[in-house]
Amino acid sequence: MYKSVVRQNIYEEIVQERDRQDRKFGHQKHADHIWLSLVVEEVGEVAECLNDGMNKGLVRTELVQVAALVVAWLEKLREDEYEGKNINDTF
Repeated sequence: MYKSVVRQNIYEEIVQERDRQDRKFGHQKHADHIWLSLVVEEVGEVAECLNDGMNKGLVRTELVQVAALVVAWLEKLREDEYEGKNINDTF
């Protein structure tokens, strides 16, 4: 039970962060290589927090941002599917 509650709370944080990203940046339709660059940059911020000895709360915040960004990329891929773009195309 505890794990499912924790997991649900994490999912809710990710959804809230996705909503925040949409408000801040609007609807994003980047090419895949741009999405990858954005994700790597966010992961770099997690590494920076760890290297700088930041508290776990800041690391969690950065990880939620990474997860939300990956969800945004997945949303874009799903939109491409719905628009008839072949997801089996190479990058």
